Amino acid sequence: MKRSRIFSLFLVVCLAVGFIPTAAVAETSYSVLSGVLSLPNGDTAPSGGVKITLNVYTDNTTPSNENDDVSFTRTFTIPKGEKSLSYSVMVPKSTKKDALFSVSYTVENGYAPFGYYSSNGTTAIKAEQTLLKLNTGDKSGINIELLAGKSISGKIILGNTKTAPSEDMLFTVTAVQEGKNARSTDDDVIISKEVKVKKGKTQAEYILTVPLNKAGSGYKVYYTYKDGTYNETGYYHKNGTTRNENRVTLIDVGNTVTGINLTTLPFTNISGKVILPDKDKAPKDGIKVEVKAHNNGVLTDASDDFYIARTVLIEKDASSKSYTMTVPVKDTGYIISYEVDKKTAYITTGYYNKNGTQSSKNRATAVDTGENNVTGIDLTLLKTAKPTPTPTPKPTPTPKPKPTPKPKPNPDDKYDINGDGSIDVYDLIELARAIVRQYDKDDYWENLRKNRKWGDLKEKDLEIIKDAFKPFDNNRYNMKWFNNINQWYKNWNFNWNWPNNNWFINNNWTSFDWDDFDWDAWNTWYNNYWLKNKNKNKK
Repeated sequence: MKRSRIFSLFLVVCLAVGFIPTAAVAETSYSVLSGVLSLPNGDTAPSGGVKITLNVYTDNTTPSNENDDVSFTRTFTIPKGEKSLSYSVMVPKSTKKDALFSVSYTVENGYAPFGYYSSNGTTAIKAEQTLLKLNTGDKSGINIELLAGKSISGKIILGNTKTAPSEDMLFTVTAVQEGKNARSTDDDVIISKEVKVKKGKTQAEYILTVPLNKAGSGYKVYYTYKDGTYNETGYYHKNGTTRNENRVTLIDVGNTVTGINLTTLPFTNISGKVILPDKDKAPKDGIKVEVKAHNNGVLTDASDDFYIARTVLIEKDASSKSYTMTVPVKDTGYIISYEVDKKTAYITTGYYNKNGTQSSKNRATAVDTGENNVTGIDLTLLKTAKPTPTPTPKPTPTPKPKPTPKPKPNPDDKYDINGDGSIDVYDLIELARAIVRQYDKDDYWENLRKNRKWGDLKEKDLEIIKDAFKPFDNNRYNMKWFNNINQWYKNWNFNWNWPNNNWFINNNWTSFDWDDFDWDAWNTWYNNYWLKNKNKNKK
């Protein structure tokens, strides 16, 4: 560290005495810039001297490479009683080989607040400066004489003098000498200054120190005011402040100019409280509340709509906080609202209504403004509704099913042989099938012959058959072939004596081989002869 300091000191001394040649410096990463800073008109520095800031920079208009830009400043003071000061500074070179450097100054003490180096003499117009190629080596003789300054002074006067603002109001006063290039400000001379109209006051003085204007031109003087999204501008005119930029009175500063007063549009105050509901207390970090005054202009679009906002803090354990805001007087009035963080226990946005805060802007009460203060515009924060818990329903016991009583059995159900739910001729067919299946058994015919049960039918057996066919006997279904069935029974020879019957004997049914029976031939006979003759008889 000591070695570095010794080397730096040695280098400065060598530069001061011209020990290091120019060619050697050119090979380094710095260039030496030197010259004289002087006061205009042979002035000598007052007590405390004149402090001057020298600015050297290059903007190579290469946004993708900021490393090739250089910004260098150094402050010098011309001592009391002196008219000038020699300077010498080491300026870093740019990585861009053909970079161009601007040299300018800023100063106070009643001189023109800034100026640019020009080979033709210091200028207040940026477009007229001389740019330097410091990358090529040292530059000497860069002399800058401060520009003489002239003052423009006046007042900022509030348009409503009956009501002082309830808070400080910050305005910007600007004097501009416009150049011929309407697309650029590089040929303009622009001097601006902030002016504060303090709380409780209706005006404030200002003074601008500007360079002498060119012959035949002058300065346009105007103020601007911004608050929230509200913007206001007024231009000086000898007959009074105007809102028309093209209708101004230019100020020629060949001499000091006074009385350049600027009158604003009228302002008034809106005040009230933000209040927590139900006597709630703010937590340890408090609750921040933003109060907004919305103004919907007279135009159908939003070009003249604006709002002004203020943020207040309801402090720990407090239930309310006062607010106030200074707003322009507008015939359309204001909608006043609050906004809080959604993490609080309150609805994020509410609107003033004379009967109480509302959650909808459509139900807000407009606050009319005039020259007098508007007070009592209180906003009670709306509490977030807590959801009502849904009660857990008690389980409904499932009733035990009553056993279905078994229906009493129908004694006739046993005759439903095929199980189709009805007793009809199809059950007889099923019975016939069962009997036929008995025939297929190997010992059926042998047992039948031995037992001869088929030959032992008695009168009582016929009665059973007759009773079974009773529905047909009384012609219940009007079937012709059962007509006079009683006579059929009466004339029937019940002497079954099958073993002595010639037909049975001659056909030797006991030894008949049913497996060898030609069922196809029988089916042909049945269809072609029996059914055909049967249908003829019906006719």
